[in-house]
Amino acid sequence: MLPAAPWTWITEDDLLVSRLVTIFLNYQNAYWRYLEADLFLQAMKLAQPPSDLCSPLLVNSVLAMASLSAEYLEVFFEAGDYTSRGRQFHEEAMRLWLLEEGRASVTNLQALVILSMDLRGQDKLGMSLLAVAMQVNRDLPHLLFTEDGDDMRSLVPAALSLRERLYDWYEGLTSDLKYDMRLPAFLHEIHCEYFCVRMTLASTIGARLKSQNVPSEPRSSERHNGAEADAEHFKAAYWTSEAADLALKAAKILENYRSVYGLKVVLPFIFQAATTASFILLDHCSRETGPRTPNDELHSIEAFEEPRSGLEESFRCLVGVATQVSIARGAALMVLKTAKIMKVELPPSVMRLPRTVAEIAWGTRHDRSLSSSYPNYALVAAKGGRPEGLTMEELLDKWSNLSI
Repeated sequence: MLPAAPWTWITEDDLLVSRLVTIFLNYQNAYWRYLEADLFLQAMKLAQPPSDLCSPLLVNSVLAMASLSAEYLEVFFEAGDYTSRGRQFHEEAMRLWLLEEGRASVTNLQALVILSMDLRGQDKLGMSLLAVAMQVNRDLPHLLFTEDGDDMRSLVPAALSLRERLYDWYEGLTSDLKYDMRLPAFLHEIHCEYFCVRMTLASTIGARLKSQNVPSEPRSSERHNGAEADAEHFKAAYWTSEAADLALKAAKILENYRSVYGLKVVLPFIFQAATTASFILLDHCSRETGPRTPNDELHSIEAFEEPRSGLEESFRCLVGVATQVSIARGAALMVLKTAKIMKVELPPSVMRLPRTVAEIAWGTRHDRSLSSSYPNYALVAAKGGRPEGLTMEELLDKWSNLSI
């Protein structure tokens, strides 16, 4: 049994705290590895702050995230409102962080990263916390881009090199990590994250090529870390087609996850994969119809052949997640309103789902609670990969009177 005191004053229930920590370690931490479980548990059991491995800020952050995957009455901040679960722990964690005044420590860094990933429709706050976490870490200068890195003549070969390395990494997964729908829930995140990265890479490069006047013939020495670019790679259609193929595979992974585990426990990259695939397939359906031939070069994972079926499954999963967390409600509403703006006729099965959105109590109160810079991938693609003015908060405010 883990002690509630002296780590949190929000509850005195040791059993509740123990159950929430167990949820966190078994689900969120199993893949994301925010903290080392054995060291954290040992320090928490000792209950002797200050500790280098446990703190009230870290514990309240853990309890806040775990609460979004729990149904104990005590975690509800507002009775019956699933999106309010753990808000009391989240607010306490934010209060404790302010008292830290930016102090760098292992537990502060862990807590900041956990808080930045908490799915509460407040990702502007999350981004600011992540920026502070980067300052605390002081070890990420290698991620900064050079000034000429945006040039398409160098960007395309760099994208090919990254794609090649991602492909080799994925194919090199050990047998116990290779995709199988019977994998533990947290291991599905490895595969969803991989496909999110690949989808985002392909759709972004395609959007940038579409928006810029890039010669289709590369220079004679167009290589980047061993990856060679030919004329086809400088065409937007090549990358947007690959993005659609990847989205159809991601949709099949989502269908498998939903059939095995359901959607009550929200893992970040299940949500992210559902959202990204929905937007990419929405954009694809606005331009093309008819089935696609599976691309075996994108791994041997099964894929939907019909884009509209893939869109239906991706959006179904997004709506399922939307019954649990606020950010997904905003994303689901964005997909529906974007389809109307783009004049895409959605499948009848998808159009029945807006009633579900209404049933999960979407309304003005939730709209105003969102402070989100989450991008609208379909419109970002149409704008050449630039997200300015196309975030969830901006668009939902702009489209507030647009019915679905």
